[in-house]
Amino acid sequence: MRNKTILILLAAFVAVQCCCVSSLVSEFEQFAEELPQEMTLDVLPEEMPTIMPGIATPTWTPLPAEPSLDLNSDPVTGTEVYTVRQTLRLVNEGSVPVDEVQLRMALIRNWAPYQEVLSMQISPAEYEVVTDRFDNQYAEFWLYDLPPGESILITLDFEVAVHALDFDLSNCTGEMIPGFTAPEKFLESDSSEIQSMSLQLSENAETHCQAAANIYDHVIDSMEYTGYVVDDNGALQAYHTGEGDCTDYADLMIALTRAAGIPARFVEGVTYGIDGYYAAGQTKHDWLEVYLPETGWVPMDPTWGEEQPARYYAGLSPDHIVITKGRNLEMLDDNHYWAYWWWGDIDQVEIRAYDESWQIWKQ
Repeated sequence: MRNKTILILLAAFVAVQCCCVSSLVSEFEQFAEELPQEMTLDVLPEEMPTIMPGIATPTWTPLPAEPSLDLNSDPVTGTEVYTVRQTLRLVNEGSVPVDEVQLRMALIRNWAPYQEVLSMQISPAEYEVVTDRFDNQYAEFWLYDLPPGESILITLDFEVAVHALDFDLSNCTGEMIPGFTAPEKFLESDSSEIQSMSLQLSENAETHCQAAANIYDHVIDSMEYTGYVVDDNGALQAYHTGEGDCTDYADLMIALTRAAGIPARFVEGVTYGIDGYYAAGQTKHDWLEVYLPETGWVPMDPTWGEEQPARYYAGLSPDHIVITKGRNLEMLDDNHYWAYWWWGDIDQVEIRAYDESWQIWKQ
C-alpha cells in the first residue's frame, strides 16, 4: 500500500478571533474589511497519523473533576433567542481527485447557564459528532474522491436561547478546584513578569473574588483595543505591548489569574451585532471564565468591559454565544472554530477553504 503524505491546513487562523468592544458596534460597516479567504500552512510529518472516521484520537490527560455547586442565586436575568447560520466551502483546486478530506467544525451546544440549543440542522447530513476533554462538540465530516474543480458547501444552522447572566459573588470563601492554573501555549502564567504583576494585583486582596477583580481592572486599564489581529500572540506579548484584540485581552487575564493560583479558562464564541452582517474581527469573540469559591465558573469579558466594567465582571449580556471552551484545542490542531486535513499526492492535490460566514438573527 502506497504511503500517504498528510498536509495539515490550519485554515482557521484567518477566522480566529474577536469581537470589538460594544462602542464599535455602530461602526461595523466602516471598519469591516475583506479578510483573506484562505491561508495555507504546510506541516509534513514523517508518518501519517492513524485516524479513523468518527473516532476521536485524544492525547490529553483527564481533567480534574469539578465539584457540584448549589448556586447562591439564579444568575439568569433575561433571555434572547437567535437563529445562527455558519457556512464554509471547501474546493479541490488540484489536478486530481482528493482521496480523503477530514473536516471538523465546532458546534454550538448546550452550556448551562449560558445557553440552550433549541434546534440544529447540519448539511451534508453525513457526519459524526465527536467530543473533546472540555466537552466541546464537533461535527466531523469525511469526504472521499472529491474531483478537481468540485466544491462542497457545509452549512450549520442553530436556534439557540442565550441568557443574560449576573452572578452573586457576595460569598467568596470555600474550596477551589485543582487544575486550570498551569501555563499553556499563549498563556504564559509561569513568566516572571506575569507572576510579578499578578502578585502585585493579588497579594493584598482579601478574597479570590477581589484578586480576580483587581486583575480584571488591570487588564482593562493597561490594554488598548487595536482591532482584529490575525495571528495568536499570547499573554506575554500583550503584557509587553499593552495592545491587541479580544484574544489578547483574554489571554492576558487568564495568565495573570492563573499566576495568582485562581483557575481560569478560555472561552470562544460569536456575538450578535447587526442582522445578517459578518466580519471575522467583530462577529467572532473571545472571553474567559474564572473559577471562584461558592459560585463556580463565572464569565469575564475584559474587552467589552472597557465600556461597562461592572456588566462584564461575573456577568454577560444575552448576546454572547459560546462555541468552545479551552485554549489550544487538540481536536482543531490548536486552531479556532474549524480545521481540516487532506490526503493525497502533495504535488497534485490542493484543497482550499472559502466563503466562511456567520449570520445571526434575533428572533
